[in-house]
Amino acid sequence: LMVPVDGVRREQVRDTFNEARSGGRTHRAIDILVPRGTLVLAADDGIVFKVRENRAGGRTVYMLDPARRLVY
Repeated sequence: LMVPVDGVRREQVRDTFNEARSGGRTHRAIDILVPRGTLVLAADDGIVFKVRENRAGGRTVYMLDPARRLVY
């Protein structure tokens, strides 16, 4: 898949999947930190099924692939 953030190349993305978090949690995502207002692009066809905002001001978008097997 392509990096779904305008202007970000694959080699610029640090793998944060499975990193330890506070309270014994494990991070199950890869964060792509960019300035507010940066365009987010579709990595594949599919549907948005959940959008969540966090206390730090970030936004998480959950998408399903067309076959509804994969979550992005």
